[in-house]
Amino acid sequence: MNKYDGISAYASNSVITIPFGIAKVNDARLAESTNMNTGVESPNTKGLIVDSLVVNVELAASASGANVVAFGTVDDRRAEGPGVIKYWRSLTKSAAQGENRYSDVLKGTDLKRMLARIFVKASAGTLTLIRIEADGRPVWQSDLVVLQQNNTDGAHTNGSYWTAVVDYRALGRGFAPDAFPFLDLRPYEGQTVDIILTNSSSGTNTLALETIGLPPIR
Repeated sequence: MNKYDGISAYASNSVITIPFGIAKVNDARLAESTNMNTGVESPNTKGLIVDSLVVNVELAASASGANVVAFGTVDDRRAEGPGVIKYWRSLTKSAAQGENRYSDVLKGTDLKRMLARIFVKASAGTLTLIRIEADGRPVWQSDLVVLQQNNTDGAHTNGSYWTAVVDYRALGRGFAPDAFPFLDLRPYEGQTVDIILTNSSSGTNTLALETIGLPPIR
């Protein structure tokens, strides 16, 4: 995922970057909108505050005696409270050759947020089409070639690991995305929202979803 955003990949005895902001956008306020703003209560929603931040890094079993040093880039706190933050969820689903419909991927709390990106790794073959439906009605769709070209035009690196990346910040917007470069899922709350992937071969699909939303109220 870092490589897709143009951030160096992790290597032994090197540095791994854990980005909180949004990469490859011109608008500085949008780029920093998902940074963690701690210790300031939202003026609009009482009790909406991030009191503390813990970053957990899981080391491989082979990293015996590893020495880990963490550095953070910090800035002044913003008066408007915690704002919005990124949520990530990863899951692996079985896939047949042809169309695969997943009705249990976007649901519940996800539908109270905006969808920013979907990373998909097919275990075999490739994908030809990605579609999102709400109660059977098409919400969005694209084929793989168009996705890859739009991501490239947006200065992102498609790379070889992920079979497809749906990035609403890059789709046709290049370096200057609009002020709201996400798929707003909130109008579909209470509906069945499906992600449909068309696979060239059977196997599994691993999906990593990035949604943007408010933190929970304490």
